[in-house]
Amino acid sequence: MGAVTLSIENTRTVHKAYEAANKLPIENGLSRDIKISKKPLTSGHEIVQKLYFYYKKDVEITVDGYTFQNTYDVTKESFTSRININANYKESLIRDSSGNVIKVSYQKEVL
Repeated sequence: MGAVTLSIENTRTVHKAYEAANKLPIENGLSRDIKISKKPLTSGHEIVQKLYFYYKKDVEITVDGYTFQNTYDVTKESFTSRININANYKESLIRDSSGNVIKVSYQKEVL
């Protein structure tokens, strides 16, 4: 189920990128005006996937100020009161000196 959700989200992202690319002004096959947008947002669905991925690993995940411990079993406990799967979140990563992710924080984006 999770893989299907991730696949759908990836397909949507690729489709949005394709649509955006078709809107760029083109001159002699090259775009003259490429603008880098701000960092993409993470969906609530993706955060749930990361809870699965980081389960029992040494990574702390915080969503809107609530910290999910690495022993939080997303298969047995309800996360819906903490994560709005239909919302978009800003992601920030904290890494150790070796470059390994030790903390992932999400803040809900208000549009």
